[in-house]
Amino acid sequence: MADVESGILERAISAENESWSSEAAPAILASKLADADLRRADELAAKARTGAMTD
Repeated sequence: MADVESGILERAISAENESWSSEAAPAILASKLADADLRRADELAAKARTGAMTD
């Protein structure tokens, strides 16, 4: 289910989604992830750099 949800969110915030207004950009860029999510993103980025990502 998480893959489906993340895919939906990814498509919704995609740069190719032309429904975003120019006023929305600063709010999107100012968005912050929770500390736990930032740590997880860092872990995944490190794995991706070393080629250790798996499905």
